[in-house]
Amino acid sequence: MTEMEHITEEMLNAFIDQELADNDMMHVYLAMSKDPDLRDRVCELRANKELLRAAYRQVPAPRKYQRPPGLLPRTAMAAGIMSLGVGALLGWYAHSFSQSDNPPRTVARAYQTFDSKVKVVFHVSRNDAAAFAQILDEAEALVAAEDDKRSNNSVRIVANGDGLFLLSAKASPFKDRIRILSEKYNNLVFAGCSQTQKRLQRERGLSVDLLPQVSTVNSGVFEVLRLQEAGWKYIPI
Repeated sequence: MTEMEHITEEMLNAFIDQELADNDMMHVYLAMSKDPDLRDRVCELRANKELLRAAYRQVPAPRKYQRPPGLLPRTAMAAGIMSLGVGALLGWYAHSFSQSDNPPRTVARAYQTFDSKVKVVFHVSRNDAAAFAQILDEAEALVAAEDDKRSNNSVRIVANGDGLFLLSAKASPFKDRIRILSEKYNNLVFAGCSQTQKRLQRERGLSVDLLPQVSTVNSGVFEVLRLQEAGWKYIPI
């Protein structure tokens, strides 16, 4: 039986919203440390909530006015239509990247649409070169200093699990691209999970040395959770 089977969906939502008691919060944290499926589910739920929050932050409040008797409340109707439209759009984005094998490239740009300054963490847990190439394109599009808006953005790419091979000094097919991006943009940071390094050495006998442009964090999962708690937008692959 997995740790996830002991924790309800309601409890996970309360955990994300920080509405659980301290002992229950600790229970979920401990369960996440043992169950990768549970960690993925928490990250997925948190990402969906962030997209919805981004949508509803941008819905303008209807202007108050006295309408003549018999006329439809046009301003309120327009605001309602906009709310439904934006909510449906962001809901579609959330559904897309949670259901698809590859995250749609429009997701990160959707965040840019709704926020003037964006902080995005890409969580790379799979050794998927095609998806990672898209992530690099998205990351560069967000941090490229073509205008003041983008130059204020910050992006972190955090890898753990088999995704660590994409940042490997020996195995990564993106060595040159990562070096160029790191040299060009100081607001784009790559990080690898040291716990994954130790586990790969222990369980598979593999020594994965990271590229010199890649920093290390103790736990990739807790790093992305920490960034989300600090307000960073989350996109997994």
